[in-house]
Amino acid sequence: MDRPGAPPSDAIVLFEGKDLSKWTARGKGKDRGKDVAPGWKVANGYMEVVGGSGDLVSKDKFGDIQLHLEWWTPPDSPDSSQWRGNSGVMLMGRYEIQILDSENNPTYADGQAGAIYGQWPPLVKPARKAGDWQTYDLFFEAPRFDGAKVVKPAYVTLLFNGVLVHHRQEILEPPSRLRHLPRRGSRRSASPHAAIRQSKSSAASGNYDWPTVIPP
Repeated sequence: MDRPGAPPSDAIVLFEGKDLSKWTARGKGKDRGKDVAPGWKVANGYMEVVGGSGDLVSKDKFGDIQLHLEWWTPPDSPDSSQWRGNSGVMLMGRYEIQILDSENNPTYADGQAGAIYGQWPPLVKPARKAGDWQTYDLFFEAPRFDGAKVVKPAYVTLLFNGVLVHHRQEILEPPSRLRHLPRRGSRRSASPHAAIRQSKSSAASGNYDWPTVIPP
């Protein structure tokens, strides 16, 4: 199948190949802390990272969701490791699912495409070569709190190009280099947050990004 099917009837379509009206960007410099107009390129049915434009942040907020994403990395990048086609999907602004050109590109295991960044590598490696469109179908269970106590951690299930690479994987207390992630037993907001597309290097997202809200 060259392209995945159309979104289901109850999906919230965040990008359908035309504009970034469902997205905003995080300001930098004098605009730090503000929402600003997104600077990513939209052309030929896809959106593409523009250097220095910052992360894209969905205007809609989500907790438990099913998220479908199509992405692409350029085939002619001279870079290597984490500099080749690096991007990511940030859930609740804290948990990252890595996007990377991982074909013939050695890097650390929990930093490759399909990894829960800094914690869990994918169970298998179904990554296609750069220049081919790839898909994520992600099921995210947001953490639950009782006052200041985490009573249920976050879980992620991920299908990468239709292949299961995480099965209800618990997101653990992060290593020191990822201190922005919530720690077990710490007080973090359990309210819905935006979905974020990172701006790190050349990567594109195309045709459809859509989440379906999962009932509690």
